[in-house]
Amino acid sequence: MIQFSTHQKEAIFKGAQKRKGLIREAQKAANRAAGNEVRSEYLDTILAGTTGIGKTYNIEKSIQELGVPSLTLKGNKTMFAFGGDLMLLHSRMPKGSKLALVIDDCDSFFESKENINILKGMTGKVGTRQFQYNKKINEHMFTEAQLSVMSDYQTPGMHGFTVPTDDFIFIFTTNFVLPCESDAKEMLDKNGGSAKANRMQDLAAIRGRFNVKDYQLDFETNWGWIAEVALNDNGLPMLENELQVIILLDWMWNNWHKMTETNIRTIEKMAYEMVDYPNEYRDNWEADFLK
Repeated sequence: MIQFSTHQKEAIFKGAQKRKGLIREAQKAANRAAGNEVRSEYLDTILAGTTGIGKTYNIEKSIQELGVPSLTLKGNKTMFAFGGDLMLLHSRMPKGSKLALVIDDCDSFFESKENINILKGMTGKVGTRQFQYNKKINEHMFTEAQLSVMSDYQTPGMHGFTVPTDDFIFIFTTNFVLPCESDAKEMLDKNGGSAKANRMQDLAAIRGRFNVKDYQLDFETNWGWIAEVALNDNGLPMLENELQVIILLDWMWNNWHKMTETNIRTIEKMAYEMVDYPNEYRDNWEADFLK
């Protein structure tokens, strides 16, 4: 019977500890969204790092458990389009209500200085928070619903639109890891006022406004994290027994550095291969998941 090695068991322990940290941060973000903390600033959260480890899933689960009104938006859009979404959402919110906004995979939000400045404005201290877009806008880029409320968010004689964001709690998930203040300072000391150094300063300033947790995982911890989900969180309910789970995870361990993808979605697809092709799944794994 296949069993995990001592090395693999240690990796599962490390992965489980890291995953507990993510769940704890998700619960804290949900508490902020529920108004269970006294703070009036540092309300927003960024969970960054390795793709496919369940950042968004754990945030959504924690928010639902607290019964906090929430909505998840995809982050693969321009900051302009995101502002249009905020404008419509704000127009429909009852006065005095709060909404937790989970922005999934928002890497593009950190691409430009303009985006970073907008992020700074919308995530400050309560009473000052607003999304501000100051460029001339083309109305055909808005939906009819957005156009119907736009005048409430415009200033006569001024370009763009402004959306108050005091009533939103933002929770961003991203694969992009923001530099910390010390890294930005080191870059500035080495390179002076170069474009790269200035960009790091801007990104570090964003990091300082958020509650940020990074989850850049090495191979063993990443595999252990995935294994912990599969073994202890019913991550592969389609499989009949634990032996099948161990076979799958052991194959992944031995082939990790040759695989085209390595995340929770990967083991789900591999498990379905085991169910659908019980006599051929290893050949299919090699064909589908190896470089």
